Amino acid sequence: FTVKQMEGLRKKLPEDAKIQVAMNTLMKQAGSEVEGYEAIEAACKGDNAWWFAGENVASCVKAYLEFEEECKKAAKADPETKVPSLSGGCMDGTFLDTEAIKALKNLPTRTEVIAQIAGSIKALPTKLARSVKQVPTKVAIGVSKLADGDDNKDLVVGDIFPKAETEA
Repeated sequence: FTVKQMEGLRKKLPEDAKIQVAMNTLMKQAGSEVEGYEAIEAACKGDNAWWFAGENVASCVKAYLEFEEECKKAAKADPETKVPSLSGGCMDGTFLDTEAIKALKNLPTRTEVIAQIAGSIKALPTKLARSVKQVPTKVAIGVSKLADGDDNKDLVVGDIFPKAETEA
């Protein structure tokens, strides 16, 4: 890749992400010494630029995919232009192939997750209030239906269910 292409990719990445060019032997060594990165060895083949994503994994993947598309368009105009390809990655100690990495673009961003949680928390009191309101309403409907079904309208509840006599 050209320096201009790499700088373009760096600018597109979120603030908490970095891209680094390092030798594969150094990456293998680092992967073996840092917990959760042991699986990176499978991607240490050929020329690589390593990117490290922070909390915004989906944004990083989207930025890379846009970069890849731009490179493909440039390659149509100039066949000498190289088109990058993913060789793999590592997340939580698991090796990810190209398709698994590309699928990460569908993850919600941190802001989207916070919004979903806030919406769920906001909805909880409303649902609880509706549920609490429904209890007396259902009791009233049940009493009304019992009263409508009763043939003898002169009786009161006390006549139907007499109080238990207490022995003194």
